[in-house]
Formats: sequence, C-alpha cells, structure tokens
Amino acid sequence: MGFFFNQDDTDVSQLTSLRPHTSGLVILSPQQVESWLREGTAISSDELGALVLGPLPIHTALPPNKVTFPCKNASHQDVLLTATLVQFGARHIKVAQGKADQVKEQACALIALTAFKENFAQQSWEQCVTNTYAFFKQRLSEDGLSTCIQTSWGKSLRHQRAAATPQTASSVQIHCRVPLHFVAQLLSQSGFNGIFATPKDRTGRLDSAYKVIWCEGDLPKVTSMSQKTSSCMGLIRGKNSLGLRYRSEHFADAWATLFPDSAVPERVGTDKIFKVSGLPFGCSSDMISQWCLAIGWKARAIKGLGPQCWLLGSTSDPPPGIQMFNTTPVLIQSIQAKAEASAPLLVGPRGSKPKPRQHTANPPDPWAMWTGPRPTSGTSLQPPADRATHGPIEQKFTAQESRIAQLETDLAKLSESQQKLSETTKEQFIEIEKRDQKNLADVRQSMKSLKSELEKSFHDSLTANASNVDRGMQELKDLFRQHFTPKRKSGTQVDDMES
Repeated sequence: MGFFFNQDDTDVSQLTSLRPHTSGLVILSPQQVESWLREGTAISSDELGALVLGPLPIHTALPPNKVTFPCKNASHQDVLLTATLVQFGARHIKVAQGKADQVKEQACALIALTAFKENFAQQSWEQCVTNTYAFFKQRLSEDGLSTCIQTSWGKSLRHQRAAATPQTASSVQIHCRVPLHFVAQLLSQSGFNGIFATPKDRTGRLDSAYKVIWCEGDLPKVTSMSQKTSSCMGLIRGKNSLGLRYRSEHFADAWATLFPDSAVPERVGTDKIFKVSGLPFGCSSDMISQWCLAIGWKARAIKGLGPQCWLLGSTSDPPPGIQMFNTTPVLIQSIQAKAEASAPLLVGPRGSKPKPRQHTANPPDPWAMWTGPRPTSGTSLQPPADRATHGPIEQKFTAQESRIAQLETDLAKLSESQQKLSETTKEQFIEIEKRDQKNLADVRQSMKSLKSELEKSFHDSLTANASNVDRGMQELKDLFRQHFTPKRKSGTQVDDMES
C-alpha cells in the first residue's frame, strides 16, 4: 500500500527527474528545484509533485505542504523523512491520512530539567548524577509534582559547556514529557527549588510563548523581585545573571511593575538568523540597533562573531538590495536553524559511507579506487526499463484509444464476416431458386403426363361407356323385337312399321 495517491486513489509513480507533461513524484534538493519554483506555474495537467529535502530556497506561488513520509535508504532499510511537498500539477497529489480519532492524544509539553552542582550538597549531587530521574522526581515531589514527569530521555552531563563524566560534571540535564496541566506549576517553582525547568517547542528550540526579564543582583534579590508579580513562571539562570520568566502576554505588565521608570523594550523574535559581515571595526550592539532602525528592518543583535561581524535575529527577511552601513556595503547571509539545517532524516538508520578499497597492485590502477556500483555475476548492465510516467488522464485517453482501435478491428472483422455471410446466402438463394425451377419443371412435366394419362383414361372410359350403351341399346332393341313383333299384315303396313 502506497503513501502518495493520485486523485483517482491510484498509487503515484516515482520519477527520477522533474519533467513537464508527466505524472508522478520526485525527490529533489533545494538547489535542483529552485529554477522550477521561480516560475511558480503548474507544468502538468495531471498529478506531479516534488519532495524537497530541506527548506525552500525561494518563495513560490505553488502550493507547498510539510509532510513526513516513509521510504527506504540505499541499504533498503525503512526510514522516515521530512520534506516539503510542492504541487507542480493541475491535479494535486494526495497524502495518506490516518484515523484522527483512533487513539486519543494527551496534551503535553517538552521540558528540559537542569541541576547545577553548586546548589546541592556533595552527597545529593552524587545521587543526582548517578540516578538523575529518581533524584528529580524526589525533589519535585516536595512541591506536589511527583507525577509530572511521564517519560524522560537525553541525559547530559556538562562542565563549562563540554561533555563530562559523573566525577567532573558541574551540571546535569534531562528532557522529559510533562502533561500540560502540570506545566504552569512546574515552571513557577523552576529555579527556586534548585531545579531549572526550560520549556521547549517540538523542534527542541526555546518556547517563544515565554519571555525573560534579566535582573541585576543575587538570588535573594531576584527572588524578592519575583514576589512583586503574580505571573512569574520561574527563575532563569544565564551565564552571568539571573532572570525571571513570564508569558508573552504578561511581559509588559511585569516590566512595568519591576521597572516603572523604564519603557517596555520591544522584543524582536529570532525565528530567522542572519550573519552580517563587513561592519565598521568595533561595531557595538547599540550601533546595530540604530542601523536596523535606519534601514527599516526589525532585527536585534544576538552575538558578536568578530570585530566586524555580528549574528542577528529577526522574524522577517532584510530589505531587498545591497544594504549600506553609512558608506560601507555589508553582506547579510541567512543562517539556517539547526532543525532546518540538519539532514531531512526524521526516523531510521543513517546510511554508512562506503570504505575505500585497499589496493596494492603495482602499477596502480586508475580505476582501483572506484567506489560506485560494480557489476556482479549474473547482473546485466542494460539500462533500466523506462517507467510508465503518464498521468491518469493520459492513461485514460490511451486506454480509450486502445478500446476504440479494438472496436474498429472488431467492426472490420464483423463486416468481413457479414460480407462472407451475404455472399454465402446469395449463393444459397441461387441454388434454392435453381432447385425450385427444376422442381417446378418436374411438377409441370408430371402434371402434363398426368393430364395426358387422364385424357386418355377419360377417352378410353367414354369410348367404353359409349360402346356399352350402344351394346345395351342394341340388346334392348333385340329384346323388343323378340317379344313385341306384331302379326304380319299387308305388305303396306309391314313396310310402314319397318319405316
């Protein structure tokens, strides 16, 4: 069963390249698809799409959609990839949809829990680094949060940002899944109970729903400042200072309470990261802020990368064209976030790189270091057969043309058989007519013969009857003569009677 479907629910064909007037799906890199995205128009009347592995290089008018799909790597192992599906066809490719209500999902949040060695006694710290989950659960139970951690993973031991052992670690961190109804209580106790809780989004970055007010002073002072507001969501530990966390909608009110004489700073998001090079030597963050305001770009300085280079964050792209810092042109480069810059592999084994073969032949063979595919016994080097990449509409037209051609062939055969049948029937009629004429002639001859025989029979019968009548009459005459002969009279009378 496939994962991508045409509009008629048939499986989508996999293509090796993006070509117009075809139907199917192809996997491309951002560089391979950039020229097609720039055109921004459909190039097929059927279903045609491209799975772009990574962020789209430019904005496009074509409909994009983030998808996670199963496939196989070069070792034929099952993996999950995340990509952007761009529809290049007039008809859109459909993605398999599961049952939304099959399993009821539980609302939860991703929280990073961090503990620092300086906040605990030696014995407690040894327990923390050796049995971190049990230690955190025991500490949180004191605040009524013993059941807030459902699952945990990613234990990390650090010392000054470097990986460390349990003996040398100065901090330990785990990530955990926390039900949503525990998040507010957990964050409000963060830092004050010795465990710092940091909310993160699905990509592992800091949750943008919260903002931090950095404060000057030690832990007691910052703790007392937190009591002035009712919406504090915990203590934050920075590199050299402490801060108080608030939800974005409560940030302005909290700032006005804590620093009534200062204007609320405008917070600029850092969804997009940019590297700005070619700045004046020794450029400061204040100069960066003034420059961004002058060119109409809402951005803020994050970190200096050198005397003439800064890292900036913003929610929008810089103004188009070449940007000038006073009279000096500067170069602005977009830096992909880690979640986007990483490989598109979401779940599954990573393919291993083939090791170069060792050859000791002398002289060396220039083809010896070839690491590509090699033919094996029984393997043909013929090019693979062409795939059928015609879309459903072309396929339907082709099938219809085939059916019409088949019908024309059948009609031709039927016409030929009908012609033969007509000729055969005509011959049969001619033969029947001849037979009828012969039979009619025979009948006529028979009737003629019968007539002659009847006429002869009638004639003979009439002749015989006439003879019989004449014979009877003669006999009657003779009989009368014998019985009724009168006595002879005179000669005259006798003569009269005879006459």
